[in-house]
Amino acid sequence: MSDQGQTPIFTANSRRTLRVVLTFGALLALLLLAIGGLYTSTGQLLDQAALDVAMQRASSFDWVNGILTNSISLYTVAIAAGVIMLIAAVRGRFALALRAGVMILGANLMTQVLKTYLLHRPYLGIGFDLPNSFPSGHTTLLVSLALALAVVLPREIRSITGFVLSFVVAGLVISIVILGWHRPLDVIGGILVAFMWAMALAPQEEPSPPSDRLNTGAIIGSLVVLVLLITAFVIKRDQLAATLTHVSQGVPVEALAAGSRALAHIYTAGTCAILAALVVLAINLVVYLQTGRKRA
Repeated sequence: MSDQGQTPIFTANSRRTLRVVLTFGALLALLLLAIGGLYTSTGQLLDQAALDVAMQRASSFDWVNGILTNSISLYTVAIAAGVIMLIAAVRGRFALALRAGVMILGANLMTQVLKTYLLHRPYLGIGFDLPNSFPSGHTTLLVSLALALAVVLPREIRSITGFVLSFVVAGLVISIVILGWHRPLDVIGGILVAFMWAMALAPQEEPSPPSDRLNTGAIIGSLVVLVLLITAFVIKRDQLAATLTHVSQGVPVEALAAGSRALAHIYTAGTCAILAALVVLAINLVVYLQTGRKRA
């Protein structure tokens, strides 16, 4: 069907309003996450226990460790950001190139300022007494680069590229936790920072034909995963609290009773799935709302 006679699912004003709400919603979520995750024993317990269990699989991700270690540097990041801006410039979209550069720089600068100067993780007897690592700089970098790349691409390939990128980056951020680089809440913080800047700076274009079914499916699927997992954690909160307390006190997972051991692994797997779902949701939502969609 041609574009004629199609009406946008979201009007320009409704898309703009939704983007503003999502931008400030991400900021609010970041602040609440920082308060609950850094300054309460419950938040630190949930965070540290997931990290401790996840790191037991670290040996299986040595190859990812090598890739991340060798590829994440100031030099490679500058090249990646330059290439992304060049793509927009070659398309004659010089303002878009500037937006992409500010998106990457702003998100990563904000993360470093928050982590280094504004936020503090007090030692509450859980895990090790280490400097604050929230939000994750590695996660902010990966997600912001992926979002900026998706934003500058032509709309003909933006949908499929954003969809694929979302799952690639999801796998990488899970690896960041399993390798022990960051706790899960650090990763969620990095996702929120990158998403907030992308949602604020991605240009709003004319709606396209309904060719974004992949993005729509990814958005719906990730929301379903998030709702189901969070609901399951709430239902099992008492059992989880007891199990994770033992883990945070240094009790090896293998030494737990069979039921508690299974619960610890399920909690960690579910936490990693939540991280993946958040990345998939963030990238596909930015792509979807940048172009919009027409109803056939």
